[in-house]
Amino acid sequence: MNQTGSLRRTVFATLFFIVISTVVLSVLQSRLGFQNTLTTMRQMLVISDGHDWYGKDSWQFMLKAYLQVHQHSGQDLYDAVFFTQHEKFQYPPTSLLFFELFDKLHILDYWHLNLFNHLIVLLTALGMARLSVVMASELGLESITKDARSRLALMALGFVSTWFFYPVIWTLYLGQIQAWIACATIFACIAYAGGQRGWAGVLMGICALIKPQFGLFLIWGLFRRDMRFVAAWLGVVVPATLLAISMYGFEQFIGYRHALAYMGARGEAYFGNTSINGVMHRFFQNGNDQVFFENHFADYRPLVQQVTVASALVLIAIGLWWSFRSRKEPPLPSFLLAQLCFTAASPIVWVHHFGGLLPLFMLTFLTLLRNAEKYGGQVISKPLIVLALAYLIVANDNRILNLAQGPVNPIQICFLVAAAAVAWLLVRETTRTEPATRTEPRTRNRRWFGMSRG
Repeated sequence: MNQTGSLRRTVFATLFFIVISTVVLSVLQSRLGFQNTLTTMRQMLVISDGHDWYGKDSWQFMLKAYLQVHQHSGQDLYDAVFFTQHEKFQYPPTSLLFFELFDKLHILDYWHLNLFNHLIVLLTALGMARLSVVMASELGLESITKDARSRLALMALGFVSTWFFYPVIWTLYLGQIQAWIACATIFACIAYAGGQRGWAGVLMGICALIKPQFGLFLIWGLFRRDMRFVAAWLGVVVPATLLAISMYGFEQFIGYRHALAYMGARGEAYFGNTSINGVMHRFFQNGNDQVFFENHFADYRPLVQQVTVASALVLIAIGLWWSFRSRKEPPLPSFLLAQLCFTAASPIVWVHHFGGLLPLFMLTFLTLLRNAEKYGGQVISKPLIVLALAYLIVANDNRILNLAQGPVNPIQICFLVAAAAVAWLLVRETTRTEPATRTEPRTRNRRWFGMSRG
């Protein structure tokens, strides 16, 4: 009973920390004249109709592309919109299939798209409330899951943390289709934990129709030898791709390949690009990192491209290798680590692309609680403090860090470091073994990713 009460108090304390830290950081930034998380949260109450700049980040480019393929059938979409008109339509042709449904329902406009996004984020918050309990159950935290008040506290933590998590709520402010991917990731976790691997494959297949890097989940599933996941993924992606080819033409996919090559060779220097590519551009001061240019990318620089490609290969290898290494273990750690790696491998990774970090934070937090209960350690520990510091960086609008200009600009690396710290903590705590008792001799052997190292 005491252990249950202790863990419940920790959950409530974490909820209190999330709310208070966001308020304090937002007030401090507001007094310095910076936009902050609370500003974004207030803006969530408004459903934009597209008359202002906000609320149409994804939609404006997708709408132009949708009109292009229907009004100029047979013309290369990416040559016309991306290369000639210099519109940053960065999505594959399959992404336009979703607009076909909106169009058929006569709701293809900014207001309805943003209303749908609000419903998606609400669904995301409800999903996080459910996923929090599911994760605790998977980890064997019976002291929480079998106690009604503790379970309710955990659900409240999942629900509230969604509305305070900047990468998620920023999608509402911008009008970003990335909200759909964050929601799909959370429900894929729920499906996987419940043994419904096919539904997890369906949801990640939907994500791949929007973002091509999620095609790597096909290889991830093969590495885990999860044929149900693979079959479901293919069952979504293959028919949708064939449908897009029949509706828009195969030449659109060739054009998209050229657009991908162009973006991959250049990337973005703007401080909001948290990828290695963005870090390198800012380190070499290759372009203005204070202004987002809607009609062009960063200038081509061979060294930046080489580092971008090399880092992408490393990140993809980490995500896939961990999948293969942990194929006989519960899938959620591997799944969320792969999602982070595949996302970060892209040359252009905005903050709102990291909605998948929310369930990663939750899983890491609950794993720390599980290990404290299992091994008799302190709940408030150094790893938990590291997790809290990483949360402060990732979950808040910290553009104030951009005050330092040029190569010493701290925002170019702190977000990536914080995300990497969470991933490292999860791996460390997942592979943790029971410490030796006092009567057992201490050895220098440690376990690294499940392998003994002397």
